[in-house]
Amino acid sequence: MENPYLNKQIWTSLEIVADYSFDKPFHLYLKEVFRKNKNWGSKDRRNYKNNCYLILKEFGAFKEFIISSVPSLSNSSQQNFPDFLIDFKNFIHFVTSKSENAHVTEYSNSSDFQTENSNNSLSEKSNAFKPKSETEEYNRIKLIICEWFKELQAGRITWNAYAEYQIQDLDSNNSFFQISNHPKLRTKIDSQKTATLSPKIDINFIDQWFKKEASVFFLDKSTAESIEFEPNYPINERVERGEGIIQDRSSTLSIQYLVNWLTENSILTSEQQQQQDNLVFSVNEQSEPFLGWDCCSGAGGKSIAWHILLSKNFAVSTTKLNYNWICSDVRPQILDNLQKRFLQLGIKDPTTFTLDLGKSKLESTAIDTSAFGNLTNAQLIIADLPCSGSGTWRRTPEERLRFSDIEIYSQRQYQIIENIIRLKKESTKRYFIYYLTCSVFTQENEENIDKILLNYPNTCCLFQTYFGGNEENADYIFGALFEIKPV
Repeated sequence: MENPYLNKQIWTSLEIVADYSFDKPFHLYLKEVFRKNKNWGSKDRRNYKNNCYLILKEFGAFKEFIISSVPSLSNSSQQNFPDFLIDFKNFIHFVTSKSENAHVTEYSNSSDFQTENSNNSLSEKSNAFKPKSETEEYNRIKLIICEWFKELQAGRITWNAYAEYQIQDLDSNNSFFQISNHPKLRTKIDSQKTATLSPKIDINFIDQWFKKEASVFFLDKSTAESIEFEPNYPINERVERGEGIIQDRSSTLSIQYLVNWLTENSILTSEQQQQQDNLVFSVNEQSEPFLGWDCCSGAGGKSIAWHILLSKNFAVSTTKLNYNWICSDVRPQILDNLQKRFLQLGIKDPTTFTLDLGKSKLESTAIDTSAFGNLTNAQLIIADLPCSGSGTWRRTPEERLRFSDIEIYSQRQYQIIENIIRLKKESTKRYFIYYLTCSVFTQENEENIDKILLNYPNTCCLFQTYFGGNEENADYIFGALFEIKPV
């Protein structure tokens, strides 16, 4: 028997999603909706939020059902999501306008509603009852959609959000989800270089991860631990006191792994060195400082994690770590935010400058280096590259709906790495580039790594792997460390 209250909540959730214009993150849009509807109680808001995110996460399945069920939308079957969303919005509001003031007639065959195939059309349900008016016809449409949505809530209808793109070596028996600080890697040897292959990813685990609600993680400055909190935990007070930063666990793991790997391979040390050479980086305050560069820094999350984790690793205060740090980004405002975060945390200010590494064939002569020294001296470069963000789509499923061209991202990622190598062509010392994306797509990760290794013979990949994921209840991050030797 149909539940009018539950059906009303489902349909209101559909209307909320239909009115979303993608001009801001969905969670901010949802807050605005709740502010305008103060009569909704906490239970209603929670249900609307859960329903809306389920609609966004399973929108592919919903699209298939709507297209097969509504003749007027049948020509949308070849459209991408943004185009379909326009039709979807018009459809939802049209049905609402035709039925909103009418009583929803009970759907007598609702217990026989079949969900094995999402292509059950509304016309196939026409014998359930005979509508006496146009209003009843649209009530019937609403009811069938609500019944279908309940099957979606129960997990009996699924959609693979990643089906259109390649993910590395799908294999459910791999140890990918055992990753913590030390991912297990497989090694490939060829005649030119030694490289490491990524662990395999199980698409079933990706699917489970996509449906889970993301936690909030806090990187504690004093303990260097990533602490998990419930999504509504009031953590901002600790951030304001400079006790740490909100950062997804996978980001922390990716930097922790880098620190551990460099230390275990005797590249990073706290022992005193007479001078920094091309073999060892020392953070000892009696040694000559080495130079690090976060070249796509954003608000500085990876750089802050580097300082905190390095301080913990060598039991040295962040203010006494002996190295120079540079941060660059294409957005000057976000660099201002970065400076404020460093100051709030009591971490030594980095040198910052605006730079667009995505330009084609960027030359060192195009950059004024007088403010921060010669980039050719940078020995460790963290490149947290712009990407599809597919490893974060659990938190931002709306991004999946407007994503269409992966080629733009993969080309830009390669261009940035190529420009870094070009800017450092005069370097006489080996250096390292840490390639990072929050993507799970091969084209943005493994394929780019192979392309770099192929086109730059003086480069080798020391490791490449994924961090976070389902068992960590965190985003997915891909990381690869390159060593580039002087030509």
